[in-house]
Amino acid sequence: MWTKAKCLGALGDLPESFTCDVTFKLPIFLPSEVEFIAKFDNRDEQVEFGVYDPATPKANLIGKITQAQAKK
Repeated sequence: MWTKAKCLGALGDLPESFTCDVTFKLPIFLPSEVEFIAKFDNRDEQVEFGVYDPATPKANLIGKITQAQAKK
């Protein structure tokens, strides 16, 4: 859960209301170094992000943020 919170903090300004879905793929053993990668898609108003082991292409965590739909 700490890793998810750290990712959200690294993204900076987020919509006032949003949905964040994450999947924890592999543990992060300490001490270690990981890479945070985010891809912004303004057309769909979403952000895909992940935490990866820099030595391998394996993801430790993957996630997606989507802006919540306005209530009618």
